[in-house]
Amino acid sequence: MKTILISAHYDHLGLGGLKSLSYGKRNQVHNGADDNASGVALTLSLCKELSTWKSKQYNYLFVWYSAHEIGLYGSSAFKQYCESMKTSIALVLNFDMVGRLDHKVKIMSVYGFETLKGKDNYIYKQNSGITIRANENDMIYQTDGGAFASAGISALSFTTGVHEDYHKVSDDANTLNYEGMVEIQDSMEDFIKQLNL
Repeated sequence: MKTILISAHYDHLGLGGLKSLSYGKRNQVHNGADDNASGVALTLSLCKELSTWKSKQYNYLFVWYSAHEIGLYGSSAFKQYCESMKTSIALVLNFDMVGRLDHKVKIMSVYGFETLKGKDNYIYKQNSGITIRANENDMIYQTDGGAFASAGISALSFTTGVHEDYHKVSDDANTLNYEGMVEIQDSMEDFIKQLNL
């Protein structure tokens, strides 16, 4: 049975440091609600839901990374671990900043479309009211899917996009679209059910 790796990074900037975009507030807590508590919450919810599926077409391996913000070290280390354990991954689905779905224009961008083998087997259409769109400015190698893509493994990274609170102290829980995250989960469940690897 083929394995789908579903992932998100759980680290953020802590007290900000050099990557903080909140100038003058670099010693204040940066909660990282969208970047990337939203991705962690979504993958945890997917994990709970997929565990109830009676008929599973694939193995689902859920992983949460640290050391993303300082250089994607967590996902790189896990990719090396998979290689050392001879673990074969057929597809990576990564979630990074999925908490800001626009209420009116419900589009979620995906990076990594060019890494797919047999693109005709992947469905990009409107599911559960959300349009999944391959992003023209593909940044798969700047995401936690990048290490796997570099190794020739199909990898997709989903996001609702960068916003004015990115890497700032203002990236807080009250800015998230929780209903939108539920819609994204529904869309991803449909997406996974329709995969033909």
